[in-house]
Amino acid sequence: MIFISFSNEVKKEIFSFIEKNDERKFACLYGIMLYGKNMSTELVSVQSENSEIISFAENLIDELFQGRVKPQRNPERKIKNSLLYSFVIDDRRELSEIFDFYETEKREKILVSRNLKSAFLAGAFIICGSVNSPDKEYHLEFKTSDETKAQIILDILSGIGSKAKISERKNNHIVYLKDSESIEDILTYIGAKQCTLEIMNVKIEKTFRNRANRMRNCDTANIGRTVNASLLQTEDILTVDKAIGLENIPDELREVAMIRLDNSDMTLREIGESLENPISRSGVNHRLKRISEMAKQIRSEKNEQK
Repeated sequence: MIFISFSNEVKKEIFSFIEKNDERKFACLYGIMLYGKNMSTELVSVQSENSEIISFAENLIDELFQGRVKPQRNPERKIKNSLLYSFVIDDRRELSEIFDFYETEKREKILVSRNLKSAFLAGAFIICGSVNSPDKEYHLEFKTSDETKAQIILDILSGIGSKAKISERKNNHIVYLKDSESIEDILTYIGAKQCTLEIMNVKIEKTFRNRANRMRNCDTANIGRTVNASLLQTEDILTVDKAIGLENIPDELREVAMIRLDNSDMTLREIGESLENPISRSGVNHRLKRISEMAKQIRSEKNEQK
């Protein structure tokens, strides 16, 4: 099976993290079985839409129990557009082997030891967790039908400083987070450091892209304002030229007016720098305002004559 989603990339990396240490395997398998479909003294059942998860769990069982427990793979079932893969363990002797292996004291140790808790949480994520691709909205969740199991995950996450919440969705309890930093912390905690780096890299790219967009939008707005102002200034200059002639206005106003007529895209600063005796932006603005007042006066007189 090809891992194509970000969630599956995370799970693939977790596989490598768990396989390096027997204690991690022990705690991770407990997380997988506890958050699989069923774990009781009468039946252990694990199911997933990802065949590699089922194979990974079967390999852990084989390694940890050295062949004494043999999961029975169920036939693939199609649900909507997805295939469902699963296995069961219903042999009484094998179930006894499992529950003796995970005796009460060892189960409590898993939920107390930091290293074992991280592997246990990794197992829970493998079987019931998901995380959005970092180029979308930030969202990581664990889904379980059991409220007590949801609370266990919430307590672990709270213990490492993550502000997770629980909600209900279609008879399931969802433990979820939506802030990128907490998601990064959790992925690192459960062994997916490379995927954490991927999120951080995408965040950096988003920051630069957003900054570039803001600058581009600002530049576009500035250009728009410059063009609109230039059109109004040109209209005023032409009004004055038609009424009295630019040759009849003061030299300093005529010089600015001629540059504006020939350069509609110039900023006020650029006009000021183009003058024979350069002046500031505010100086150019002052001269153009004087021309504007002259044009306003000409239009007012024309209206009075009508």
